[in-house]
Amino acid sequence: MKRRAALTRFATACAALAAAFCLPQASAQSGLPAHPITIVVPKAPGGAIDILARLLEQRLRTAWGQPVIVVYKPGAGTVVGASSR
Repeated sequence: MKRRAALTRFATACAALAAAFCLPQASAQSGLPAHPITIVVPKAPGGAIDILARLLEQRLRTAWGQPVIVVYKPGAGTVVGASSR
């Protein structure tokens, strides 16, 4: 069970890192939303996912010039955060 959780965290971290490097190029091709962007983190603050979310937030804010908000919704084994919009 611990190995599966570690692999899930690693995959999430890789996806966040890839998005941080790919999204600035994609933003040049498409229009940006007129409202603040929200990143929902389904874990409690203080872990590796928290650090990656904050790094992603900083990169997106500087690349897009728009406010980016990180929201933490832990609980029910990440179901609460995954089901929120």
